[in-house]
Amino acid sequence: MSGTKIVVVVLVLIVVLFVVFVVWGAGVNNKQRRTTNVKDDQKKASANPSSMMVSLNKVLGPFAPKLKAAQMQPSLTTYDLAPGSVQAIKILEDSDHKFRQATFVVVPQACANLAYQTSQDDGGSGLSHQDSDNPSGSYKNDPDPQVTFTILDQGGTLTIKRPPLAPGLCRVLIK
Repeated sequence: MSGTKIVVVVLVLIVVLFVVFVVWGAGVNNKQRRTTNVKDDQKKASANPSSMMVSLNKVLGPFAPKLKAAQMQPSLTTYDLAPGSVQAIKILEDSDHKFRQATFVVVPQACANLAYQTSQDDGGSGLSHQDSDNPSGSYKNDPDPQVTFTILDQGGTLTIKRPPLAPGLCRVLIK
């Protein structure tokens, strides 16, 4: 076989695989229940990011730009929390990076709840609200005290809450 025939065969295989995946995806999406209320459907979709997003986040996350303390207000690397305290941290916009990874370490594990909310609508990507108490996909059973959020270019607010009756010191560090 000549080189041209091999290229044509490979391209045909790629097209066939593409068509198979599109038909399979349409069948999967068709099985999901929909309501007549579009707003409810949008809320449900953005509350549960797809497993594909979570998988891509785990694979491509280490290569994404990291959120730096200078991009937050207040720009600290360590937050010491008193029992019952709430710390709201503004994350500044970054038009140079569509996505940034923010990794926080909670010591001791689960002494605080971290939640990220975008400052604007995210266009349905499922990343507008992320919560350490309600992780999705493969993060659910992760015993690591790390919490990783995907921060969008428009910034947003990171809220750290500590329960009022939690004993001892609770510290959240940006990694």
